[in-house]
Amino acid sequence: MRQRMMLIMGFGILAWCIVVFAVCSFSYRSSEKNRMENGLRSDITQLTQQLDAEYYSLVKISQQMSVEGNIGSAFSAYLQAQEPYDKIEYSNNVTTSINTMIFNYDTSALASYFGEGEGGPFPLFSNLPVRAYPVEEPFGLLIKSSEIEFHTFHKCLNVISDKTVISLMREADFGKGRYMIYAETHAGIEKLLELLSVSRNVNYSLLQLDENKKIIYSGNPDYAEGEYLGTDGEKEDFGKNGGYYYIMKKSDFGFYNVLLADQRSYLRQEHYWLINICLVFCIGIISIILVITLFFYLIYRPIRQLGQDMEDAAQGNFQPVERAFHIDEFDRIFHHFNDMKNKVSRLMEDIRRSEYEKQQLEIEKLYYQINPHFLMNALNSLHWMAVANHQKEIEEYIYQLNFILGYSLGKIYKKATFGTELKSLDMYLELQKKRYDFNVWKDIRMNGWMEHPCARLILQPLAENAICHNMDAFGNLWITMECDGETARITIKDDGQGIHYLSGEGVLAKQLNRGIGLRYVQMSLQSFYGERANLRITSETNRGTCVTVEMPVNVKEGEENV
Repeated sequence: MRQRMMLIMGFGILAWCIVVFAVCSFSYRSSEKNRMENGLRSDITQLTQQLDAEYYSLVKISQQMSVEGNIGSAFSAYLQAQEPYDKIEYSNNVTTSINTMIFNYDTSALASYFGEGEGGPFPLFSNLPVRAYPVEEPFGLLIKSSEIEFHTFHKCLNVISDKTVISLMREADFGKGRYMIYAETHAGIEKLLELLSVSRNVNYSLLQLDENKKIIYSGNPDYAEGEYLGTDGEKEDFGKNGGYYYIMKKSDFGFYNVLLADQRSYLRQEHYWLINICLVFCIGIISIILVITLFFYLIYRPIRQLGQDMEDAAQGNFQPVERAFHIDEFDRIFHHFNDMKNKVSRLMEDIRRSEYEKQQLEIEKLYYQINPHFLMNALNSLHWMAVANHQKEIEEYIYQLNFILGYSLGKIYKKATFGTELKSLDMYLELQKKRYDFNVWKDIRMNGWMEHPCARLILQPLAENAICHNMDAFGNLWITMECDGETARITIKDDGQGIHYLSGEGVLAKQLNRGIGLRYVQMSLQSFYGERANLRITSETNRGTCVTVEMPVNVKEGEENV
């Protein structure tokens, strides 16, 4: 067994290493590809959203400076003014409005009007000093929509700054000739790109393409401006190009932003992953060998001994054997196994004794079944003897007694209903009238509810309690049965001496601990109806006792004992 276990474990470890390495490698490459693509998509989306937000800010600035805008209105008034004083006033108004507007935009750097002159566009109004507009080397045009041009990254036109900005140029007709509205904003993309590169541990660079996917701006020396970006990936917007992974996203304005990730960064991460996984495998194999060695010494030997003891127990040897391996778990197992053998021995003895007691109970059960059966047969014989001798009174008495006994034992009317309860009560009252002289007054409203099932033998004990314990020799007994469609209400009232330990107010029968009949009725109602039935007793000294039972009528078969 030890040799087989060694062989199985050796092959198992080898197969495990191969499978785990293959699965880990495949999972890593698959997850890394998804992680890389998801990361690139998230980053290009963030970059594009920020660029679009900055372009939208420029559009809003140009709208205020257009003919319809507030600043445009002031500029139009300046152009139409004839008097020098008016021109100075309107000029101050335009400059102040431009400065106020730029103040509301955190990243906006410059806003200006340009007019057309012989030497090219010249600035008219601006919030900062402006250098000459570059006519010979114009800004990179990403896309032109209507009268608006969107420019890619370029050097700021402010004479005192050389920061990189993005800009917008918009033509406007103010009636005195065509003018150009120019606005630029500081591009925070370089900082954002640097932060994303550090967080991803990947070298990122950015391209901007026009609507024809021509490179207008390149932040990577391997991609020249003016060329077209070829896509060779499985997806149109994601793939490899040269030594880079690229992800492309279209701007809301129609041009494209492309994020480039150096493939060598990902290869470097994969190389680190391979080194780490090899180290983990080496440590794992060494650990497994150590575990196997300890397994044979600490696990195999106690298990083998436990198996031997189990075989002895299977042969019927339940004699406890004390063993000590100085390992708490196995010592407890052997201790519990010895306890189990003792318990099995006791259990076998208990089973033998239980079988004997079961046989005795079966004999007693048959005995108690034979006695009532014998009594009913004897009463039947007496009944027919009375019939044969024409003893009418004895015949009726025995018939009624036999009916009550058979109904109480469930020999007749297997399913008790309100009707069978009433019939059993009538039989009992006729039987008692032969001994006592009392009057019975009934108010029973019969209809379909009498056929509904109810608890067995609940009216007779209440009537017996009234006749035998409460009433005088010449008493009266009132019985009322009625139903409102959902609840049956049964009242049994006498005019006897009353129950001296009850007050005049109603008391639940479960609060009483006297009388077998009341306890039986309460237990029967509880068993059949649960908490849906109510038994209430009221009594007054020398004026009688009233017992009221309320129980639901519509109890379907199988709902009792709920």
